[in-house]
Amino acid sequence: MNELYRTTKPGGTCIATVWSELGHRPAAKGMIKRVRGENGKFDKPLDIGWKEMEDPALFIKFFERAGFRNCRYELRPSPLVWTGDDAVENASEMLGSLYRNFITFKDADEEVRYDEAWKEELRRSVVDGKLTFNMQATIAFAEK
Repeated sequence: MNELYRTTKPGGTCIATVWSELGHRPAAKGMIKRVRGENGKFDKPLDIGWKEMEDPALFIKFFERAGFRNCRYELRPSPLVWTGDDAVENASEMLGSLYRNFITFKDADEEVRYDEAWKEELRRSVVDGKLTFNMQATIAFAEK
């Protein structure tokens, strides 16, 4: 935030955003159960850093500490949507890559099961040709 403050022109507005609700977390939890069984878990907690980021007032604190004024935020629904014949493939590639940061594969077979489990889990979520996750974004504004 200090760098944002430094680089914002006097009288300018800084805007920052972060996902404050990740609608694909339930799919990730379903996927890991497919790979590791009903009690299966990720090797690292899925909430690393997110609990704090889910509090939209956090941006206000950061902005104010850096010297910004007239700080405020909005919460906006921002669904994540994939469409088309390759929706599941594209979503499993993106989400699979994201959640790889929370798993250490025991062997090559588990990694293959991981990739396939994402596709299976996501296929269940396709409705009317769309794969949609309800997300929410925090958009914060501050003035210099």
